[in-house]
Amino acid sequence: MNLTIENLKNRQVYLYGCGIVGRQVYDTLNCMNVDIKGFIVSKKSENPPKYGGACVEEYESEKAWIKTEDVIIVTIVGNSGLSVKEKLEKEGKTVFLWDDCLDDFWSSYPHKFIDRRKGKSKVLLILAGYKEFLWNLVFERVKEYEEEDTEICIISSGLYSEKLAGIAAVNDWSYLSTEKNNVSLIQNIAIALFKHCEWIYKMDEDIFLTKKCLKKLQDAYLYAEKNLPYHMSVIAPLIPLNEAGCRRVLEKYGCLTDFENRFGRLFFGGDGVIINTPEIAPYMWGKDSKIPDIDKMSLEAEDKVEVCAGNFNIGMILFKRNFWKSIHGLQFYGGSDFAIDEKQINECCCTYLAPLLVAHSVVVGHFSFGAQQEIMREYLMENPEKFELRCENETM
Repeated sequence: MNLTIENLKNRQVYLYGCGIVGRQVYDTLNCMNVDIKGFIVSKKSENPPKYGGACVEEYESEKAWIKTEDVIIVTIVGNSGLSVKEKLEKEGKTVFLWDDCLDDFWSSYPHKFIDRRKGKSKVLLILAGYKEFLWNLVFERVKEYEEEDTEICIISSGLYSEKLAGIAAVNDWSYLSTEKNNVSLIQNIAIALFKHCEWIYKMDEDIFLTKKCLKKLQDAYLYAEKNLPYHMSVIAPLIPLNEAGCRRVLEKYGCLTDFENRFGRLFFGGDGVIINTPEIAPYMWGKDSKIPDIDKMSLEAEDKVEVCAGNFNIGMILFKRNFWKSIHGLQFYGGSDFAIDEKQINECCCTYLAPLLVAHSVVVGHFSFGAQQEIMREYLMENPEKFELRCENETM
């Protein structure tokens, strides 16, 4: 028996452990209408009396209230969880370790998958479906800069797009869609489906790739893993229109004073100024500023990796599969949960003392945040050359 949603629907389920992971699993299963009978723990006195609608009970092997056909999901991590699983199995119970079953579980959620997997060790997941006016520009760059050793899968949360399916077909990419609109959910499904991939790139549909950016981002990860005194989690490129990247780009091109005269003092992190000020987006794309286009910035990029100062808007990131497992999958609560993946990743990078890193050697463009889309559409129509793929000699 595998730990799939369908297999859990007809059984009574108990969660062993009522810590952070146990509660995360409860929230996930609860919104899928799985019958969770309760939490079981080794010491009731060290846990709350209940969480959500489930009571917390102390487990005693001599009590027969958990039947053989019931399912126990162990949410305790590491060797402690493994010991609990082995003990329960010796008693004849049906037991699963949550972190060992992520692929089976998430790939069992209803989805539509046009499968063109090739067994490569890396995958680029492109979250798309809502900004069709950018697709020709964005996917032209993806096609130009895709790497031979990297699979590509377009993922659409909450819709199925014939046009995206066509783009995937023409380029021999996979295409995944879900009726449920939840970006954490569809990323979990995609990562589970590409379980042969150790490396996972994720980008949004308004990210503009540059030459060799995928390879350079992995190279920066490997450099940091070998040379920097940090546990590795997530690495990201330098993105000019980003709460973590904006100031660095302004400093490099001597625009910080002019920017602050126009828009006020600029801080690292999530105070909302960069996200909510429409005029900042065209400025970071070169309007009334000395900031060059992204292809020129990419050629002039510094060979440096630094710890992200503040919140990182995760328009493009790279991580290994073991990071996804270490955070027990992306949190899914059943609603649309917009940007909950960004919040979780930033928080986990702090909680686990494995900071998110930014590779200055890799520059990609971010079109706009929501409040900036209208003004940027006008800028795009007036300045298409800022976004179009150009011949190599045009960027020199």
